[in-house]
Amino acid sequence: MVIAGLFGVLWQQKTSQLVQAISELPAQTQPLARQTTETATPTAPAQTASQPATTVATAQPPQPASVPTQPKHPQTASAVKPAPAVPSCTRVAHVLPQPIDLINRPDGLTHIIEPTLYFRVYGRDSRTIQQQIWRCSPDIGHRQLHAISQSRIDLSYGQFQLPLSDTCKLTNVKVGLRTLMTLPTWQADEWTPTATKQAMNRFLSGILVHERGHGQIDRQYAEKLLHRLQAIQAPCASLISEVQMVANQVQAELRAAQQAYELKTNYGANQGAWL
Repeated sequence: MVIAGLFGVLWQQKTSQLVQAISELPAQTQPLARQTTETATPTAPAQTASQPATTVATAQPPQPASVPTQPKHPQTASAVKPAPAVPSCTRVAHVLPQPIDLINRPDGLTHIIEPTLYFRVYGRDSRTIQQQIWRCSPDIGHRQLHAISQSRIDLSYGQFQLPLSDTCKLTNVKVGLRTLMTLPTWQADEWTPTATKQAMNRFLSGILVHERGHGQIDRQYAEKLLHRLQAIQAPCASLISEVQMVANQVQAELRAAQQAYELKTNYGANQGAWL
């Protein structure tokens, strides 16, 4: 049995759609290049030959040696390099969390947090960066998200019939939760204004906080599912139906909790995830 879900940050939108049931990086900036001004080397003073001592016949004094002088042109600061064109971003593929093989896992909850996936965007102003995020975030067909937090829940269990009864309960209950985040990453260059750097630092930090919040909700409800499954006792003939009903209930509760989180945080805007 699988419960899967996808959540993400919507850009300045007030509605969110859930795809299925049951989401780091602060920007690195470089300092602005320091301009240096070269100063001209002082011109060496001209050297002249000393007047020779006079004798009975007065000698003609030698002409002073000519010393080439440097042309006196004002030294100017080196010209500022023009800003190069902003590179284009590359759209990344939509990667889904893979199933967890629970056969050799211990009973209880197994939570695997996958390494975060990133797609690089470029720009020196918020508008350009926005456009690149729209263009190069993972393509999930019918939605445009700027960051995605996805989860997948797998179940495994056995069953045990109580003595002298037609009642069964679950044994060796295992719940596997795999979470995966896909986030934008960006880096300033020497032509990036300070205001853009500050805005992107806030935005990227806010997105990370927001998507981690989705992941925490996923874990909370995976634990809730585990505890409810462990408590099931039902007629053996309807045990599987009881498991499905509990899973559907937790799935619906998880959807509601994720939607409430979106509304509480204004889709991440209250956490700084806006430009």
